[in-house]
Amino acid sequence: MFFYVTAAGFLASLLLGGATQHGSVSDAILQIVSVPFMLVAIWRLGGVPKSTPLRWSIAFCAAIVALPLLQLAPLPPILWTHLPGRNALASAYALLGDPLAWAPISLARDATWLSALSLLPPLALFLAVVTLNWRDRRRLSLVLAAFAVVSGLIGLMQKAQGSDSVFRFYASVDATQPLGFFPNQNLLAALLYCGAMTTTAWMLASLNPRRSNRRSQNRQTMAIAVGSGLALLTLISVEIVTRSRAGVFLMFVGLCVLLAVAFFRSSEGGLGEDDIDEAQWRLGRPAIGGIIALVGAALLFVGWSSLGALLDRLARDPLGDERPVFARVTFLAAEAFLPAGSGLGTFIPTYQMFEKPKDLFVISYANHAHNDLLELALETGIGGLLLVCVFLAWLIIRARRALMDERRPVTADTYLVDASIVTILLLLIHSLVDYPLRTSALASVFAFSCALLIEPPAAALPRRADRRR
Repeated sequence: MFFYVTAAGFLASLLLGGATQHGSVSDAILQIVSVPFMLVAIWRLGGVPKSTPLRWSIAFCAAIVALPLLQLAPLPPILWTHLPGRNALASAYALLGDPLAWAPISLARDATWLSALSLLPPLALFLAVVTLNWRDRRRLSLVLAAFAVVSGLIGLMQKAQGSDSVFRFYASVDATQPLGFFPNQNLLAALLYCGAMTTTAWMLASLNPRRSNRRSQNRQTMAIAVGSGLALLTLISVEIVTRSRAGVFLMFVGLCVLLAVAFFRSSEGGLGEDDIDEAQWRLGRPAIGGIIALVGAALLFVGWSSLGALLDRLARDPLGDERPVFARVTFLAAEAFLPAGSGLGTFIPTYQMFEKPKDLFVISYANHAHNDLLELALETGIGGLLLVCVFLAWLIIRARRALMDERRPVTADTYLVDASIVTILLLLIHSLVDYPLRTSALASVFAFSCALLIEPPAAALPRRADRRR
């Protein structure tokens, strides 16, 4: 029963969480839905035994929640007036002739509250998934893959119908591009490569040379291979149509990394060296050949016009747009507000304080820094950067343990864990040139991938007799 609650929460995040600015109607609905979901997840979490990795992960989630709450705590004037970047606020009190009042670290309380509420969907999903067994986690991965394919197909319909398409759910600057359930094509591209990593994991599992030889098992394996192949073909094709440079690059990098990891794994724990080499090639040849064939089919499917548009975009200077200016101004603002930051969600007004006339653009403005590390440094200061360092250390430890464990047999769960590691890395890299994790949808995908790196609690695993049966 709890699996269906989790699947509904995940699907709600993917459907309603595409907005990039907090406070939209869809975001509000999603956050209201996430409150009971979070309470049920916490209640279930309290009834399972907690391993050391799970305890550390819960503590880290608590630290994430504590950060915006600390920024909202009122401080006496003797404290906040000594924080960097507060001179303008103190001068406003002096001009009005009012005595200095208590004030929080955040320069915009409402924006920080909205940012804090946006943490509900991904945190609730993470706490729910870590209590599930591997079977339910596999089924949730199918939800992600299926939604990515549906989003890609909707994107193709949006592209075909133009700006008047009834399937456009957000206003966009470029209303002729495929957007899916997002306001711009770069975010759709991020969802597509996340879905592609999951789909590739299922395809690799179906090609495992040590799979069962039973006829029913072979039929199921064949169905998985064909289904995952068609899904991956769709995802690669739509990725090319989006013309997102980062999306296309990360899609193919992720596929290459997953193939490399699968190739260097043994197909079953305890094999000898000769068997490992044979098993690697038995998996590697069809997997590499299948990916190459799918990429070729995708190029034929999208046609020369879409491929030419992508090549034209790739030929442009990636530093020729607004991003370098956004990064420079954001860095200056972050430097001015260290060590406390300006408050979560305060990027736009804080950025405009440091924006010069030469930094203005005719058809665009800075709604985000297009570099989440810089934006996080501006809004959260040292606290946010420390959390990033702690997360990266956690990721290295969990990834090393998952990739180096030779005692476990290689199964579909193993490939899904590999895919989750690659997905996390791709989203982190993408966040250096864009803001995918500023949406609740992709933040939930990120949270789901992180949860897969934690072993299910003992209470969620089947009994030995059930496993034997």
